[in-house]
Amino acid sequence: MSPDLSRRAQRAHAWAVNQTPFVMYNAGRRNIMQKALLTLALAAAFSLVGQAEKKTVTGYLVDQACSKELAAKGPKALAGHDRACALMDTCSQSGFGVVTEDGRFLAFDPAGSKRALAAIKTSKKEQDYKVTVTGDQQGETIKVASLQIQ
Repeated sequence: MSPDLSRRAQRAHAWAVNQTPFVMYNAGRRNIMQKALLTLALAAAFSLVGQAEKKTVTGYLVDQACSKELAAKGPKALAGHDRACALMDTCSQSGFGVVTEDGRFLAFDPAGSKRALAAIKTSKKEQDYKVTVTGDQQGETIKVASLQIQ
């Protein structure tokens, strides 16, 4: 084989692998840079997504199964949501949340739902579970730090 043929084969291989001729010496460095930039971009995206906002909200404590229907009907329906409904298996297992004064439903984290269920069981009220909830809000979910029935 002549040296020219060997170089032609090397160039053809470089073209096929890298899609650009004469970059065989630079391919490793480029891959490292691409991986570094991708890692930085992902880290920045996850840091923005993972931020929670500490909030205190007031509204009506309801289970997720009844939340849409009650929120659509308004404050009177929310105040009329009673203990018997909230303690039914399908309702209590769906989890709890708070319907805010503007009609939004903020779901509780699993520990917050357990705390809400305990609050309903120990409350002397049969309905009208107006609550003040403090916790870290992330989107439409709140990680409950405190819950107080008014």
